[in-house]
Formats: sequence, C-alpha cells, structure tokens
Amino acid sequence: MASYKEIADVLDSVARYVDDIENEKTASLTEAKGIRLAKLAESYELATGSKLDQGLQHKLSSLDPDVLDHLLKVAHNNSNGNPESLGGPADITDAQPHTIKEAAAQADDRFLNWIVS
Repeated sequence: MASYKEIADVLDSVARYVDDIENEKTASLTEAKGIRLAKLAESYELATGSKLDQGLQHKLSSLDPDVLDHLLKVAHNNSNGNPESLGGPADITDAQPHTIKEAAAQADDRFLNWIVS
C-alpha cells in the first residue's frame, strides 16, 4: 500500500503538470493579443498621426479576442481606403417608369396580377 508521502508526491506532480499547461496556454493567448494590439496601434498611428495612449492600450488588452479582431477589421477597412464589399447591387425587377404611359401599363399589370392571384 502506498504511503501518504507517495500520494502527495503524485498529486504535486499532477498539479505542476496542469500549471505548466495553463501557463503555456496563457502565454500563447497573451502573445496573440499583443500582436493584435500592435497592429491596432500601428493602424491608429497611421490614421491619426499620434501614438495610442498607454492607458487605452491597457484597456484594449483586456478585451475579448473577437472584439479585438473586429476592431482590427474596422481599422484595416478605414486605413486602406477600399472598404470590404458588403455585396452587389440589388436586382430590381420592377423598374421605375420613365413616362406616364409606362406607369399606367405597370399599374394595369400589377392590378391584373393581383386579380389573377
């Protein structure tokens, strides 16, 4: 049967292992967030000509990574002058009439379609 010291040693080694994994994960997340903040600060400086305040950088570092990604996307779209396309023009099948005769014909067609349906 194992002694209490052996059990305690096993539990300590498991705790160290879990701590190491968590520290690696935290370090990688912090590094990724630092890269995002550096890109955001660079975009801010290009757009305004002034550096990002340290207090503001600290506040931004506490944001969710998805929010930081959204801010980077907005900053990128505003800095390059060519915003990301949101889609093409609408397909309008009911064109505006140019004459009174076209307007009357469209009104008759809509009325007949309404009656038939």
